[in-house]
Amino acid sequence: MRSKLALTLLLAGALLTMGAKYWTEQPIDDIATVAGTWKGKTLFQCSRRCSVTLNIEENGTYEGKDRDGAFRGTLRIREGKILYQARQGRNITLTLHSHERERVLRGFD
Repeated sequence: MRSKLALTLLLAGALLTMGAKYWTEQPIDDIATVAGTWKGKTLFQCSRRCSVTLNIEENGTYEGKDRDGAFRGTLRIREGKILYQARQGRNITLTLHSHERERVLRGFD
């Protein structure tokens, strides 16, 4: 079973929820569309829920930091979604959602 909402990375540190607003999933055709610094909460990189910062480069490489330390890797796109492998070896899928000018990455395994 997928653990939806286990990872919510938020663009530029804006703390949003997936609640009352209507969010539309946006297909990702190019990593450059999500390049930048994302901040939020994760269960994927930490032993339990913690804050995470993820810096995504236009070429798909990323570096991040959470309370357990630094991590890095390369993102890839498949069927409009981002795929990567978390620290514990879990395969994670990220989807991009938007509402007006706000964007959120949601993750599940």
